[in-house]
Amino acid sequence: MKVLINKKGKEITNCDEFFDCRDGLIGINRNGKWGIISQNGDTIIPCQYEKISGFHEGLCKVKINGKIGFINDRNKLVINAIYDDGSYFKDGCCKVSLNKKWGLIN
Repeated sequence: MKVLINKKGKEITNCDEFFDCRDGLIGINRNGKWGIISQNGDTIIPCQYEKISGFHEGLCKVKINGKIGFINDRNKLVINAIYDDGSYFKDGCCKVSLNKKWGLIN
């Protein structure tokens, strides 16, 4: 178990793993599920996903039941989790894989 502390040394949360999501957000893993918190420890996205990335162009890549989809900052699934793999949104597009074929979504 890891304990995350702020700059003043105050504990903000505990977790199994974590990563920097940029923009003051932290990806955390608790009991095998990923979510996102703020630097103050406020829950942004609950720990409910198999994998999660940081936000890019307002969307966050998540893994649900082995498939890739994208949520917004309100934890709403805005692109269904149907893809086998995917990158991040850049300039309004994202590279995704479905049935061993790659393409772009926007």
